[in-house]
Amino acid sequence: MKENIDFLTKLYSQLYHQSGYNVEIGLTGSKVCGLASAIVAARWKIAQAWYVKPDRFSVERFTSGVGPSHFYKISVQDEPGVVAPRTNI
Repeated sequence: MKENIDFLTKLYSQLYHQSGYNVEIGLTGSKVCGLASAIVAARWKIAQAWYVKPDRFSVERFTSGVGPSHFYKISVQDEPGVVAPRTNI
């Protein structure tokens, strides 16, 4: 999770703060990647979040049942003079 957030934070800083671009996110990865994207979107302005619908649905690859649950405590700490604040997980 932390690696995903760190990657998105760095990319967001490069695109939005340094280059002035609007940032859009395409949700195509795992549930953890989706959660990392939601955390970044809760903290910074995301122009659009896209969910890409698959061309076909594979019953064999679909998750069934309930596996172990993972709980995360997430906090954001602004640091003076830093464009991208540190996210603690």
